[in-house]
Formats: sequence, structure tokens, C-alpha cells
Amino acid sequence: MKLFSFPFKRNSNLSHNFSSESNHAKEWLMLDKANKLYYEEKRDEEALSLYDKVIMSGISEAYIHRAFCLQSLKYHFEAIEDFNRGIQLEPKNANHYFGRANSKSGIGDFEGQISDLRKAIEHSKIKSETNRINDLGAKAQRFDSSTQLYESNLNFAMTKFELMDKSELLKKTYIEKLEIKRRN
Repeated sequence: MKLFSFPFKRNSNLSHNFSSESNHAKEWLMLDKANKLYYEEKRDEEALSLYDKVIMSGISEAYIHRAFCLQSLKYHFEAIEDFNRGIQLEPKNANHYFGRANSKSGIGDFEGQISDLRKAIEHSKIKSETNRINDLGAKAQRFDSSTQLYESNLNFAMTKFELMDKSELLKKTYIEKLEIKRRN
């Protein structure tokens, strides 16, 4: 099951201009294949292997896709690193902050999660094609907009954080149940 962190399915057909990027056409096709494996066929391990190869070949657009794949596999530390790279490439993409927020929650960084959710909300209010697409994805999940989705997650995160702040036992229990893994 995919985490709730990437609610908006990406189009796996990247339709790049291969004539201007002819020396990377093979890598773009490999990225298409990785996206199909991850988003459509739910074959995360195979997709991850392809994302690694695409990134090693210099296609930086693959970082954000690999971040969500890593997150699905519960490699949250590595996912956060890739979300950071994705945010560097697209600093106004609200969904990148939303994804990173979920991985921060996955490692018990609740303050970081809340900060990223606030950033996601801020960026989701900007009129853009990316946010229009994100809104469509949120509507498919019965939210009025991506902003509402992010706000709902922020409210939940703040409530959880407040409860854990008041109860060391609750916090300790939550942290112990986290499944934190690292890639080899």
C-alpha cells in the first residue's frame, strides 16, 4: 500500500523533446519505465533500482519520484534527502513539502513535519498549473483542494504533537513503533 504522502498520481508519459536531449533519450525512457513500475504496477523495489540508474546518469527530475518510492519502502532518511533535492529543483511545489513532511513524521521529527506542512499550505495557495493538478488529485480524495488536504494533515499533526508533548509515555510508545530503515 502506498503512503498517503503522494496523493496525486503522476503522468508516467514524460513526453520530453528527445531531439534536444538525444544523449539522454535512453535515460528518459528508463525514467518513464520506473514511473510506470512505481505509480501503476506498485513494484517499488524494481522502480527504485531504475530510479537509481536514472539519477546516476544525470536526470535530476528523477529525485522526487525516487523520494516517494523510498518513502513507500520506509526509507525515510533517504527520502528526505531526495525531497530536499526535489525542493531545490521546484521550490514552490507544495506537494514536495507534503511528501517530506510525511517522511519527517516517519522518523519522529514532528516539528519538521509541522513546518513542512505549513510550507505546503503556503505554496498550495499560489495559482499555478502544478497546483491545479494537485487540486484535482485532492478532489479525487474528497477534499475541496490540495490546500484543504494539507490543512487537514497539519491539524492532525499538531494534535498528535500536542498529545505527545504532554505524555512522555505516548511519545516513547510512538517512537518505538516507528519502522525506521536505511538502505544498504
